[in-house]
Amino acid sequence: MVMSRRRIVYNGTEIISDTTIDETWDNLRTIRDMELERTDIWVTTSDRWADDEMATLLQYRQTLRDLPATYPNPNDAADNWPSRPEFLR
Repeated sequence: MVMSRRRIVYNGTEIISDTTIDETWDNLRTIRDMELERTDIWVTTSDRWADDEMATLLQYRQTLRDLPATYPNPNDAADNWPSRPEFLR
């Protein structure tokens, strides 16, 4: 999952609007909580992962949980949203 504040509206192939929206913590927390829930199953099935994959997954989840403390501004948090580990895509 990649967070993007840029909203592009097309009319067929022509761009008719290209804007950047302001994020709210309510919206980001909803998205973050859904992503944490989505990855819960992978943590509970730790026997399926190599140690380095599990460490990457745990770091990803911690980074998601730390977003409000790391980036007090929700726009900054959205702009620095962590990339989902490749093996989860």
